Amino acid sequence: METTSTLKGYGRLFYILASAFIVISTVGYQDAMAQADAKTQKLEAKVDATKLKADIADAKVFTADSLIKAGEDMVAEGSDDIKAIGHDEKELDKNYSNDRKPIDKALRSKDKEELSQAKADLKELDTKFKVDIKEIDKRFKEAQRRLIMERR
Repeated sequence: METTSTLKGYGRLFYILASAFIVISTVGYQDAMAQADAKTQKLEAKVDATKLKADIADAKVFTADSLIKAGEDMVAEGSDDIKAIGHDEKELDKNYSNDRKPIDKALRSKDKEELSQAKADLKELDTKFKVDIKEIDKRFKEAQRRLIMERR
C-alpha cells in the first residue's frame, strides 16, 4: 500500500509540475505573441510612414514635371516670338529699301524743287524707319528677357 500511495504522491507532484509548466508555457507564449504583435505593429507603422513619404515624393515629382513641361512650352513660345520679330525686322528692312529707291532716284535729279522734296521725303522715311526699328528692338529685348527669365 505504501507503494501505491507513493505513486499517488508522485502522480500528484507530476500533475502539479505539469500544470505549472503548462501555465508558465502559456504565459510565456502569450508574452511572446504580444511582443510579436507589438513588433508587427511597429513595422506596419514604418511601412505606412514610408508609403506616405513616397506619396508625397510622387506628388512633388508630378508638380516638378508639370512645371518643367510648362517651362519648356514657354521657352518654345519665346523662341517663336524671337523668330517672328526677326521676320518682322527683315520685312521692315525690305520695305525701307523698296521705299527708298524712288527717293534715291529723285535725289539725283537736277530739278531743285524735286531735290528738296526728295530730301524731305528721305528725312520722313528715315524717321519712320528709326521709330519702327526702335519698336522692333524693344519687342526683341522684351522677348529675350522673357526667354531668359523662363529658362531660370
